[in-house]
Amino acid sequence: MFVIQDDYTYFWPITASKPVDGGRFEKETFEAEFLALPQDEIDELLESDRDGDDVDLLKEVLVGWKGVAIASTTEGEKPQDLPFNETNRDKLLKITYVRAAMIRAFFSSIAGIEEKNSETSPAGGSRAQRRAAKARGKKTS
Repeated sequence: MFVIQDDYTYFWPITASKPVDGGRFEKETFEAEFLALPQDEIDELLESDRDGDDVDLLKEVLVGWKGVAIASTTEGEKPQDLPFNETNRDKLLKITYVRAAMIRAFFSSIAGIEEKNSETSPAGGSRAQRRAAKARGKKTS
């Protein structure tokens, strides 16, 4: 039986490709807690996103996380868990490769695509970014 449920959240795995020396990437993972929004609200957020960076959408749907830490300033000390709040959320969203991974994961989750099959090249940008750029007449990657 399918049960319609308003305002629910779910955790979804995020795999970000962090650029490192030598033209390689390191995989970093955490879980994002997303708010399931109705399609009309998602469409409205994407339409209002004038610069095509998907930040407005992520600010609405990202409501928590597991496995995000901040490096210690003391050498040899383990990274400390970073609590979810607006300031820390905005800090994370400023990291381009993390933001791209989160938007890919969000759209994969609402499209019914499992995370293991959703990874794409970091250079391509998100589908929403490409669509917004196309609408403005710009070329991406």
